[in-house]
Amino acid sequence: MLGDSFTESMGSWDTSFVGRIAAKFPEYEILNGGVDGYSPSTYLSTARLALTSGLGFDEVIVFIDISDVQDEAALYFDVGRFGGVAMAPSQSYYTSRYSKLRFFVGKYLLLTNYVCEFVERNLVRLGLYHLNPGYGGNVFDRERSAWTYRPVSDVRPYEVGYAPLGVQGGIAKEKQKMNLLWQELAQRDIPLSVVVYPWPAQLVHDSVDSREVRIWREWCEGKCKRFVDAFPALFAAKEQCPKWEPGCWYVRDYIFGDVHFNAAGNAVIAAVVERALETAPPIKRPAMKAQNHPDRTSRIIARAK
Repeated sequence: MLGDSFTESMGSWDTSFVGRIAAKFPEYEILNGGVDGYSPSTYLSTARLALTSGLGFDEVIVFIDISDVQDEAALYFDVGRFGGVAMAPSQSYYTSRYSKLRFFVGKYLLLTNYVCEFVERNLVRLGLYHLNPGYGGNVFDRERSAWTYRPVSDVRPYEVGYAPLGVQGGIAKEKQKMNLLWQELAQRDIPLSVVVYPWPAQLVHDSVDSREVRIWREWCEGKCKRFVDAFPALFAAKEQCPKWEPGCWYVRDYIFGDVHFNAAGNAVIAAVVERALETAPPIKRPAMKAQNHPDRTSRIIARAK
């Protein structure tokens, strides 16, 4: 499993969607390669590291994140000829008077922060979608996730903008890195699947047929074993909220004050992926080059045992 902080999870292993999938299918050995801040450039690097280290695996599932576009456009750039990645030296982070005040309250005034969160939680439940915990801006309209439904800056640096490549350049670079990943896996007959899921902003401002969904559904044609779309499940969960509490979905499925899933949200993602795995189960690949490299293969098996 490759992905960023959503895949790595903000909580414990058993509440993460990768941990839930592993518990659902004990017959599979699942390795979580998700790391906070990763994107297709580093998904590719991680897969290459696994392939060259002798790690044997039968399938790769990539959890593409909304923020990957900005990371590829404005944060990561290639170094050298061997797939190295470095971070942009010029970065700018969102600040405002309110965010500075809210951050100060959250860090130093515990009781005041508790009262603020109580009020904020109830306002969100009522459908007032403005929540600034003191960093990153409004949870429901951050620049990192807004590119799917409104214009964002192609001239400002990370993370308030998408310079130097811009949104279109970021999308193109995503596809380029994913093409390389698909090609290198296909050479070894290792199937690739892609999973997409929404941030809170998509559930407020976007639709089930998001730009993110369309991009990767199209890219997966002829390449992916599965294209797994978790947007419908989370939009359906949102529709379950009563009319007098239209924002209950955020409090229920996301970490309050954050864009990441809580245990309930992770369970939704896990259920969608589990259905896809049941429909098209992973297939055990035969041992590769066992006759050509018997000593190396036996060492790998010994380590696995």
